This record gives sequence, structure tokens and C-alpha cells, in this order.
Amino acid sequence: MPEATVGGIATLWRHVRLLNEAGFHAVAAFPEGMPLAGCPVPSIYEAQLRAGDGIVFPEAWRARLIRLQGLPATKVVFVQNHFLLEHGLGGAKDYGVFGVSHAMACSQVIADALGERCGYQHVAVVRCGVDSELFRPRQKRPAIAYMPRKRPLECVHILGRFRWRFPEFQHVPIVEITNRPMAQVAEILGQAAVFLSLSHLEGLGLPPLEAMAAGALVVGFHGEGGREYATPDNGLWVDEGQLDACVTALGRALQIAIGEPETYEQMLAGGRQTAARFSPEAERRALVEFWSDVAPAARRTNS
Repeated sequence: MPEATVGGIATLWRHVRLLNEAGFHAVAAFPEGMPLAGCPVPSIYEAQLRAGDGIVFPEAWRARLIRLQGLPATKVVFVQNHFLLEHGLGGAKDYGVFGVSHAMACSQVIADALGERCGYQHVAVVRCGVDSELFRPRQKRPAIAYMPRKRPLECVHILGRFRWRFPEFQHVPIVEITNRPMAQVAEILGQAAVFLSLSHLEGLGLPPLEAMAAGALVVGFHGEGGREYATPDNGLWVDEGQLDACVTALGRALQIAIGEPETYEQMLAGGRQTAARFSPEAERRALVEFWSDVAPAARRTNS
């Protein structure tokens, strides 16, 4: 898998920023010759890495793991999607063959998968934070928001069948979210009454959590990684492959949002409580605790 196709770079950059704010010396490292302009955090080229540095590898970047395996550094693999493990491991027993000494995951679902696949007894869990100041409820309207990227084929089927099966909701706008700035995504989710989750092969799955924080009723797929948070109290969830059940659940979500205000508010409250567990502060604390244990010498201050 080409490295450019692996997601999660924004999370890695956020970790660099949070660590610097906590007093650590942290930078983003790039292959020699790649432009550093545009990186929002301190950055260097990989050639400038030194023995004793701490290096974080995404789970699927096998070529980089091989290239730097001889460097005597503290190596950490940060797994944001357990469905990409084999791209990085390539049949290896675990990441230890590349000199990796610690593993970090963004969900317990991933940590459990690492334990099963690699035999790790302990994997640090640093859950991604949801910015509740950005993703917040706004003036609501009976609209459905959705992100088609992970399920382009299924979403056409689901939304087409929904329009056919529930003609009473023909007037309800369906708003696609694709390639939009984060502030605009937050605004759309904050206004929408319902969010259709098309999560697929996720390590965690942030969009449903962001929708919960924004006060939209979530309906659809948890994408496996969403098992971390998906419950009957915070959404109308359907099992993998159950497309027609998703159509039915989407119609039910609109019925609740438009005609059952008490049930709607109860489910939104469940969603807000779930999203609150994934706070930026909780992410910062877990990250700082992990690196304080793994590389205490990298901390410049006692802040």
C-alpha cells in the first residue's frame, strides 16, 4: 500500500503539537527531499534523527520501518487502524523485528487486535479527542448529513431506497460531506438532525463521535472500530452488510427526530455523554503519560 494513502497524519501532527505544549521536544520527520513547508508542527528530515531519539511509526509504513530499523532509537508503532496491520508487518510475528519496543493504539478495539495478532500484553490506548467547542449543536433542521467516502456503492443504495420507502420524508434535505474544511463539517453536523454513519473497516471512527458532539442522531454502521462506543443509547446501529436494515433505521431516525422529541433528546443526550469520553483533555493526558514513561528524557520542562 502506498504510504500516501494511509490516513491519520493529522492525528500524528496533533500529537507532536500536544507534546511540545507539554514540554517535550517533538518533531515530525519526513523522508529526505520531501518539502517541509505546510507542516503545522516542528519538522526535520529523517536523516537528522539521532540515536536515542524516540520515533513513532504508523502501523502500515513497512518501508520506513525497514529503513530505520538499525537506528538505535526508542521506536513506537502508533496503530490507528488494525485492518492495516498486515501492510506493515508483512508476515512478521510482531513489530519487534523492526526494533519497535512499544505499541500505542487509538482505541481498545485496536489494542485487543494487537494483543491477538502480535501477542502484546500491554498496549497504551490514546483515544482521539473530539473538539466539543467546534463540534457543537446549532440551529437544527430536519436534514440528513452523510460522508460517502468509505461506502460509495452502499450509500447510493441506502439513500435511493430510503427515498422510495419513506415518501413522507421526500422534503428532507440530504447533505453530502466531501472535501470540506473542518469548520464547515462541524457546521453541517451541528445543523443536521440525523447523521448517516457509513463507517467501514475503522480503527475507531471519528465522524459518528463528532456527529454526537454536534447533536445529530447517529444511524448506520459502526465500521467495527465503532464498537468502542456504539450502544443502543447513542444511536440506531446496524450490523455489517445489513443495507436494508440501515434503510429502515434511517427512516426510524427521521421519525424520532421529527415526531418524538422526548426520545430524540434522550438519544442525543446519550450521544453527548459518549462523545464527552473522547475529550481533547483526555487525549492529552494519555499521550503525556505514555511518553513520560517511554522517553522521560525528551521532556524539557516539568510542565
